Amino acid sequence: MARDLKRKDFEHFVAVCETGGFSEAAKKLKTAQSNVSTRIAGLERLLGAALVERHYRKITITRAGRRLYWHAKQIISGFHAAENAVRAGREARGVRKRRIQTRKSR
Repeated sequence: MARDLKRKDFEHFVAVCETGGFSEAAKKLKTAQSNVSTRIAGLERLLGAALVERHYRKITITRAGRRLYWHAKQIISGFHAAENAVRAGREARGVRKRRIQTRKSR
Protein backbone atom coordinates (compact mmCIF):
# COMPACT_ATOMS: atom_id res chain seq x y z
CA MET A 1 0.00 0.00 0.00
CA ALA A 2 1.45 3.37 -1.02
CA ARG A 3 1.73 6.02 1.61
CA ASP A 4 0.60 9.61 1.22
CA LEU A 5 2.84 12.64 1.27
CA LYS A 6 3.09 14.20 4.70
CA ARG A 7 3.85 17.71 5.90
CA LYS A 8 7.05 16.46 7.52
CA ASP A 9 8.23 15.08 4.18
CA PHE A 10 8.21 18.61 2.81
CA GLU A 11 9.65 20.17 5.96
CA HIS A 12 12.54 17.70 5.99
CA PHE A 13 13.19 18.15 2.28
CA VAL A 14 13.23 21.96 2.53
CA ALA A 15 15.57 21.78 5.53
CA VAL A 16 17.97 19.55 3.58
CA CYS A 17 17.92 21.98 0.65
CA GLU A 18 18.41 25.04 2.81
CA THR A 19 21.15 23.62 5.03
CA GLY A 20 22.97 21.64 2.36
CA GLY A 21 23.05 18.32 4.16
CA PHE A 22 21.27 15.69 6.23
CA SER A 23 23.16 16.29 9.46
CA GLU A 24 22.63 20.04 9.30
CA ALA A 25 18.93 19.54 8.52
CA ALA A 26 18.62 17.17 11.47
CA LYS A 27 20.11 19.78 13.79
CA LYS A 28 17.73 22.43 12.46
CA LEU A 29 14.74 20.10 12.86
CA LYS A 30 15.94 18.77 16.23
CA THR A 31 15.76 15.16 15.11
CA ALA A 32 18.17 12.35 14.28
CA GLN A 33 20.06 12.42 10.98
CA SER A 34 18.73 8.93 10.20
CA ASN A 35 15.14 10.26 10.42
CA VAL A 36 15.90 12.95 7.84
CA SER A 37 17.69 10.52 5.53
CA THR A 38 14.90 7.94 5.79
CA ARG A 39 12.19 10.54 5.11
CA ILE A 40 14.02 11.88 2.02
CA ALA A 41 14.61 8.36 0.69
CA GLY A 42 10.90 7.59 1.18
CA LEU A 43 9.93 10.81 -0.59
CA GLU A 44 12.20 9.88 -3.51
CA ARG A 45 10.64 6.40 -3.70
CA LEU A 46 7.13 7.81 -3.55
CA LEU A 47 7.79 10.40 -6.27
CA GLY A 48 9.93 8.07 -8.36
CA ALA A 49 12.75 10.59 -8.75
CA ALA A 50 16.09 11.33 -7.13
CA LEU A 51 15.77 14.66 -5.31
CA VAL A 52 19.33 14.92 -4.05
CA GLU A 53 22.67 13.51 -5.10
CA ARG A 54 24.54 12.25 -2.09
CA HIS A 55 28.24 13.03 -1.88
CA TYR A 56 30.64 12.59 0.98
CA ARG A 57 29.48 15.10 3.62
CA LYS A 58 27.35 17.16 1.23
CA ILE A 59 24.44 16.92 -1.15
CA THR A 60 23.52 18.43 -4.48
CA ILE A 61 19.90 19.15 -5.33
CA THR A 62 18.82 17.49 -8.59
CA ARG A 63 16.66 19.14 -11.23
CA ALA A 64 13.63 17.27 -9.84
CA GLY A 65 14.62 18.41 -6.35
CA ARG A 66 14.80 22.04 -7.44
CA ARG A 67 11.32 21.76 -8.96
CA LEU A 68 9.97 20.18 -5.78
CA TYR A 69 11.66 22.74 -3.51
CA TRP A 70 9.50 25.65 -4.71
CA HIS A 71 6.30 23.61 -4.38
CA ALA A 72 7.33 22.29 -0.96
CA LYS A 73 7.82 25.87 0.28
CA GLN A 74 4.34 26.76 -1.00
CA ILE A 75 2.80 23.68 0.64
CA ILE A 76 4.42 24.46 4.00
CA SER A 77 3.28 28.07 3.72
CA GLY A 78 -0.24 26.84 2.96
CA PHE A 79 -0.24 24.65 6.07
CA HIS A 80 0.81 27.63 8.20
CA ALA A 81 -1.83 29.87 6.62
CA ALA A 82 -4.55 27.27 7.21
CA GLU A 83 -3.52 26.79 10.86
CA ASN A 84 -3.45 30.55 11.44
CA ALA A 85 -6.86 31.01 9.82
CA VAL A 86 -8.41 28.33 12.00
CA ARG A 87 -6.80 29.74 15.15
CA ALA A 88 -7.95 33.26 14.27
CA GLY A 89 -11.47 31.95 13.68
CA ARG A 90 -11.54 30.19 17.05
CA GLU A 91 -10.40 33.33 18.80
CA ALA A 92 -12.88 35.63 17.06
CA ARG A 93 -16.16 36.28 18.84
CA GLY A 94 -19.44 35.67 17.13
CA VAL A 95 -18.08 33.27 14.55
CA ARG A 96 -20.93 31.59 12.75
CA LYS A 97 -20.62 27.87 12.18
CA ARG A 98 -21.43 26.79 8.65
CA ARG A 99 -21.66 23.40 7.13
CA ILE A 100 -19.37 23.00 4.17
CA GLN A 101 -20.80 20.65 1.61
CA THR A 102 -18.38 18.15 0.16
CA ARG A 103 -18.93 15.62 -2.57
CA LYS A 104 -19.30 12.90 0.02
CA SER A 105 -21.95 14.76 2.04
CA ARG A 106 -24.17 15.58 -0.97
